[in-house]
Amino acid sequence: MLLRAGPFRLIGEPLAERGLRLSVALVDRQLILYTFALLARFAVSRGDLSRAGRLWGAIETEESRGPVGQWEWHRDELVQMIVVDDPRFESARISGQRLTLEEAVEYALAGRNEPVRPSGDMST
Repeated sequence: MLLRAGPFRLIGEPLAERGLRLSVALVDRQLILYTFALLARFAVSRGDLSRAGRLWGAIETEESRGPVGQWEWHRDELVQMIVVDDPRFESARISGQRLTLEEAVEYALAGRNEPVRPSGDMST
């Protein structure tokens, strides 16, 4: 599946952000949620559990508003790749549930909130 992060994250994340802008312009709710999930997966892959949790919380709120196309078919797989049993993720998830869709889009496009790497860590 596309959400396997790894090195793809380096080029994939900026493309996902572009995709989110297009999804919003097309008013494609399903694609917006898939893009949030992709951005959340990238955040998990680099250890930014707060960003991942907030995006996931926004997804949960939008799901609660009504069916989202074929999203439900992939949800369980996405949960396994994104949802983390960690207080940072859970706290941010609750915060993300309070966002409107517009606020969640704004948050997703505002930046990556890159965590500081430990000194000497040269990995990507």
